[in-house]
Amino acid sequence: MWARCLRFVLLVWFPGVLHGQSAALPCPAPTLNGGYFVPENETYAHETKLTYACEKGLKPAAEVWWATSTCQNGKWSHEPQCIGSSTTPGSNGRESIPNVMPISYCGAHPVVPNGVVVQAERSFLKYQCNAFYTQVGLDTVVCHSDGSWSELPICKEAFCVLDPANYPGSTILIPAVEYLKEGEGRCP
Repeated sequence: MWARCLRFVLLVWFPGVLHGQSAALPCPAPTLNGGYFVPENETYAHETKLTYACEKGLKPAAEVWWATSTCQNGKWSHEPQCIGSSTTPGSNGRESIPNVMPISYCGAHPVVPNGVVVQAERSFLKYQCNAFYTQVGLDTVVCHSDGSWSELPICKEAFCVLDPANYPGSTILIPAVEYLKEGEGRCP
């Protein structure tokens, strides 16, 4: 009887205790007039970050020349939207924000030290860092109408080196130099 009362109390005052948290919901692909998404899917898993850019003469309402929105339990952190781009005083009507162009417009793909291009589409490049490196910044890069590339991701070292030569006379038993990912056992 006592267990039945406890269960009732937990259900009424703490409903999440006895029931598992429901699975996070995926998001349907948003619509975007005058723009495109990276990556393009029909649905996106919870916590997926969607990058988008707008066609010539438009810009994302949320940021400068490209923007991101995150899927959060079936809804986007903000609805992607392209609006008319602005000009700045003294620009003689020219756009102050470069337009996004096909990647072939910018020529050779930029090199990201310790990273590789894993996807090359008409309008973007997607990078991935090598093993033992962590990505800083967005993984997608676009080409601007002025011939420049958007900000490149940085692949930051995420490992430590255990070298037995650094521990002469120590009781540490390392037969050879070892590279360990940050957060693994003996990595300081």
